[in-house]
Amino acid sequence: MSFNDVSLGDWPVVVITNPKDARYISGKEPWQRMTLSTHIRILVFSVSAIESVVVSVDKGVFKAVANQVSGPLYVAPWKPGLFDSSLHTITVTAKDIAGRSKITVQPFSLDGTRTSLRSAFFGICSSHRLLCFGSHSLCCCTISCYSATFIGTVCSQFDSISQTRNSL
Repeated sequence: MSFNDVSLGDWPVVVITNPKDARYISGKEPWQRMTLSTHIRILVFSVSAIESVVVSVDKGVFKAVANQVSGPLYVAPWKPGLFDSSLHTITVTAKDIAGRSKITVQPFSLDGTRTSLRSAFFGICSSHRLLCFGSHSLCCCTISCYSATFIGTVCSQFDSISQTRNSL
């Protein structure tokens, strides 16, 4: 599953579907297939026509212009073997003909490396957000992130539980 949390009316909307976000890698999904993929896949939506979609990995180590396949689907060829270990960052910049642009940044891993729950909390948390942690089976709820202390405490407790579980 891929998703992006956006504000209503904030165009364009970008959802990177391949490579999968490292914050949500699940053992129940065949994430290893990403290592065999030939294209980065992105869904881009806007109320105006899309002018350009540019992809960058690891701050420009790899850069490509994504082409529209059909509807909101854009793809860019890539060589996943260049990114086969540890965490990496993909950045997609989408612009529409009305002059609006959106930069979406997402961590990914092709060897199963995951970001911590703490990163996921701080990475997607702002005013009102939907949190879905499939790989952690923690919760699916709407929260208001008005207290970094609260979130830090929850993350610390969850990290402790995860470390205990992993040591068993």
